[in-house]
Amino acid sequence: MLEGEIRALAQRLKGEAAQRKDLAHSLRQVHREVSITEVDEHGDTVIDDRLIERVQGDAAHTTIAGIDGGLLTRECHGIDIIMTRAVGVRFGYTDGRIDQCDYLPAPIVTPTITVVTEPLSESDLRLRAGMERQMAELATAARMARTHAPDLLLMDGSVAPHPSLQPPADSTMKDMYHALMDRYVDLYKACERAGSQLAGVVEDSRGTRFSMVLADRIVPNLDPGTVNADAGDMLRRSRDTPLLTHLMEQRERTFVFKYSRRAYDHPMLRDLGTWGERVHSFYLRTAALDRPVRVDFLVSAGNISKQADALAATLLAISGHHDLYGIPTVLIEADGRAKLSQDDIEMVHALIADMMGGPPGSMDLRRHGRPF
Repeated sequence: MLEGEIRALAQRLKGEAAQRKDLAHSLRQVHREVSITEVDEHGDTVIDDRLIERVQGDAAHTTIAGIDGGLLTRECHGIDIIMTRAVGVRFGYTDGRIDQCDYLPAPIVTPTITVVTEPLSESDLRLRAGMERQMAELATAARMARTHAPDLLLMDGSVAPHPSLQPPADSTMKDMYHALMDRYVDLYKACERAGSQLAGVVEDSRGTRFSMVLADRIVPNLDPGTVNADAGDMLRRSRDTPLLTHLMEQRERTFVFKYSRRAYDHPMLRDLGTWGERVHSFYLRTAALDRPVRVDFLVSAGNISKQADALAATLLAISGHHDLYGIPTVLIEADGRAKLSQDDIEMVHALIADMMGGPPGSMDLRRHGRPF
């Protein structure tokens, strides 16, 4: 019974994957002929004129910083433990080779431990832990901009706050949320003063923005017969990267599109004021056999397409060292320095319980200690 259901599900998913592949092939055939400015005449969504742009150039002499953070939580009977760590890495390049490496605040960083005694729900605990990690990363990034002023400052993840970090209207996390928004603005200002380009690489994007732009703006304006009639409906049910894996080749980027068509309608961007309007995105294929990554960046005055071209060229220079994994090396190093082991928080929990004399508050939850 179950095997039959799984087989039917697999067949459906296989059919949808074939549809995406066929659509990508059709778009690839005409991508040089599609003029986006003709179908998006108000320029309120897409910046470039072509679906796909070939990235030229390289990054021979530059300084690049990467920021990443680690997070672990431990729920107990009467307390909860949050452990965070944020690390910044700065590489200096000469003739395309790393000749300088700095760490902020240090190569080995002691984690920050927060013990939560107030009775938070599981969802509020996850929210608080996520915000604490993000605030640590943002503070490290702003400090990196102020003290080292890299040409490019890369975040692991977006430069815009993730919607999962917005608390409900009646949540006790509201004050912390507003402090988090202040940290974002502080980072934006620090990068602008330092002359550092701020960008974020989203390793596993679940975004649908590119597919929605295709469905709403591009596909309806193609010549009849170019794509299947149901292409728009299929795109509205699809994430971006499964389609783009077939559509893009290495050293190519998509058109630049606004992170949100209207920043003031976005639940997070509107809390950033005018800064929210400056967050833009594109996808970049950095490695031949890896999926494209999404790049979110803060635009400055001037030609946005040229800013995207320069950013994409720099990312390609530091990402294409492995055909199967096209993530910037500076972020790989930051991830390795920031990552936390489950053993770390287990040790902290054991020490707290021992020093407290084993009161009920430090006891494990029942689901961690079932005898069967």
